[in-house]
Amino acid sequence: MKKNNFKFPFVFLFTYSLIHLATVSYAGGVGTGAADFLKLAPDARAVALGNAYVAVADEANAIYWNPAGLGQLKSKEFTASYLSYVESINYGFLGFVCPQKLSAYAIGINYLNTSIERVRELDASPTGDRYEKDGNYTAGALTLILSYGRRIFNNLSLGLSLKVINEKLDDSSANAYALDLGGLWKLSRMKIGFAVQNIGTKLKDDSLPMNFRLGGTYSLLKGKLLTALALNYSLDKDFRAGIGLEYLLKQVFLLRFGYEYGNDLVGLTCGLGFKFRAYRIDYAVVPYTDFGLTHRVSFSARF
Repeated sequence: MKKNNFKFPFVFLFTYSLIHLATVSYAGGVGTGAADFLKLAPDARAVALGNAYVAVADEANAIYWNPAGLGQLKSKEFTASYLSYVESINYGFLGFVCPQKLSAYAIGINYLNTSIERVRELDASPTGDRYEKDGNYTAGALTLILSYGRRIFNNLSLGLSLKVINEKLDDSSANAYALDLGGLWKLSRMKIGFAVQNIGTKLKDDSLPMNFRLGGTYSLLKGKLLTALALNYSLDKDFRAGIGLEYLLKQVFLLRFGYEYGNDLVGLTCGLGFKFRAYRIDYAVVPYTDFGLTHRVSFSARF
C-alpha cells in the first residue's frame, strides 16, 4: 500500500508539471521558429511507419520519441542511425539505455552537418557576373539528450529528457536547453502514448519548435501485425498525422509501410527490418518530391 500511495502524487506532480510548462512556454511564444533539425526523425523504423511512433517507442529510440518508453526496457540497448538527407546534409543519432528494476537511464546524441557554398558579390566583372564562389563554410547542430523513464504501474510509464542544443554556422554558434515529457500506457494489445517536446529556452533570438505528440498502436494476428497512428502539432502551426503498418514475417523479417499527412515534402514511406536474436537492422526509403529519395539505416542491439 505504501508504494501505491507514493505513485499517485508522483503521477499528479508529473501531469501538473507537464501542463504548467506547456502553458508557460506557449504564453512566452515558444515553438515559433528555430531549430527545425529537432523535428528530424533519426531512426529508420519510425520513418517507415510514417512517424507514427510516439506509442510504439519502447526501445532505445524512445530517447527521441517518448522517454516514457524507456521504463518498459528490461535489458541494456544500444542504437545508431544514419541519414543521407537532401542537399548533402548528413544526420545521425547514437543512443544507449541502461535499465534498472523499474526505471531506465539513457543518453543520446543527435548530430547534423553540411557544407554550404560561400559566394561574394563582385564590384565589376568582365563577364557581367555579380557573384563568384568564395569557398565553403560549414553548418551543423549537436544535441545531447539525457533521459529517464519509470514504470509507475505495470502498464503505465512516465519519462523526461533534458536536452543541451548547440547550433553552429561557420564561426558563430548558439546554445539552448530544452525538456521533453512523455507517458506510455500499455494494455493487452493496445498502447497509448503522448509527449511534449522541446519546452525550453531560445536559440539566439528564435524559439524552439515545441511539439505535442499523441498516438496509439494496436496489434493483430497474434502480434505479427502492428498498426500505429499518431498526431503531431507544433506551435509553429505545423500539424501532421501519421499512420503505419508493420508485419513480422517468419519471425525474422519486418515489412513496413506508412503515410504522413501534412508533410508537403513526404507522403508514402516504406522500409524493411531484419532481426536476429538481440540484433536488428532497419532501413527506410523516403521520397522528397523534387529532392529525390532519402535513405535511413539503423542498427540496434540488446545485451
